[in-house]
Amino acid sequence: MQSPVETVPPRSLMVELIDLLGDFPPERNRRQAEVLGIRLADLESRARTQGAPPETVAAIKGARVLLDLAELPPMPQAGPNP
Repeated sequence: MQSPVETVPPRSLMVELIDLLGDFPPERNRRQAEVLGIRLADLESRARTQGAPPETVAAIKGARVLLDLAELPPMPQAGPNP
C-alpha cells in the first residue's frame, strides 16, 4: 500500500512555477528573460521526470509561451480606419 506522501502530486512544482511567474521581467530585459527561460525549461524537465500531472506540465509550458510572447517586439499601432 502506498503511503499518503507517495500519492500526493508534486505540489512544490506548482509553487515553484508561481514563484517563477513573479520573476517575469517587468520591462524588456533579455538577460533576465534568458535566465527565466532556462529555469522554466528545467522546471518542465523535472515535472516530466517526477511524473507531474498533465495540468502541471501544461501550466509550465504555457508560462514558457508567455515568456516567448513577452519578448516579441511591440506590434505597430494601427492607424485610423478610413
